[in-house]
Amino acid sequence: MFVLLVLLVSTLLVEGHRNRESRRERGRPRQSGGNEYTWRRDLGNGNTVQENATVPRPNEILLKSQDNALAALGYAKASVLYYFTAETPKISISLTDRNRKSPCFIADSPLSYEDVISALASRNGSVAGLGTEVSLDGTSDTELAQRRVCKSGRFIRTSTVEGEASNSTEVLKVLTLDSVINLRVPVERRRSRGRPSSGRRGQRGNN
Repeated sequence: MFVLLVLLVSTLLVEGHRNRESRRERGRPRQSGGNEYTWRRDLGNGNTVQENATVPRPNEILLKSQDNALAALGYAKASVLYYFTAETPKISISLTDRNRKSPCFIADSPLSYEDVISALASRNGSVAGLGTEVSLDGTSDTELAQRRVCKSGRFIRTSTVEGEASNSTEVLKVLTLDSVINLRVPVERRRSRGRPSSGRRGQRGNN
């Protein structure tokens, strides 16, 4: 009888501890899933900048190239989302220093998910080079986008560069995992406070 009583008390104590742990876990903020990778990028002439990448969701990899030294070295701060949920691998470039409502820029990526993970694993904690230079045009009409891909809800589908740049465009250097993109974009107009935007509505498109 005494043994049964001891077993019953022990069981109740264990269950109470489990319930307390369960409530404690539910009350904790959940961390985003995936690994984090950090490295430095060699821009030449002894200049390096910090970069990092995370895996926020399955089939998505987010590269952040946002070192404060980038602007002085001629590069734009950017977040580059690699996503593999479309028919072909794509990247979504968000320019950090622009207005938060500015569209992101969508381009095809030559890298598969496995390529990106392998590249991140090899450069983690080390120094990476620049890679090849690619020129893309990002001056076409905006389209509506999923906010998971573009936080502003709008994107511009990039294409190969044709013709000369005009006074209404500028070229920004953006770092991706394997390249430097010379991205031709519309010059961002600074609006006065209180004035409504007169821009056109975006056209819905698949991104």
